[in-house]
Amino acid sequence: MLNNCIIMGRLVRNPELKKTKNNTGVCDFTIACQRESKDDAADFIDCKCFNAAAENLAKYLHKGDKVIVAGNLQTHTYEDKNSITHKVTELIAQKIYYPDKKFADDEDVEIPQ
Repeated sequence: MLNNCIIMGRLVRNPELKKTKNNTGVCDFTIACQRESKDDAADFIDCKCFNAAAENLAKYLHKGDKVIVAGNLQTHTYEDKNSITHKVTELIAQKIYYPDKKFADDEDVEIPQ
């Protein structure tokens, strides 16, 4: 079975680091991915990363920064306070690259995992 996804786009808001009860870092973020069509439409992809990747994403990236995210799609459902069931699909990031950020060696940089 194969569940692998790579997307490139720009962050639609500043990443916000949250901590779970067991002190694991979690960062939810959304990427706007431009479509190749002439109508300039974009898709907004919800993503999530954990631990060092979450901490580094929140530390180094900001709204509008370009990112490349590689990971797998995950779907789950939840019930809101009005007993309405919602289905959510997220890209769980395994690797995150930020090609616009240049450092001393002038290479594209991967956020450490």
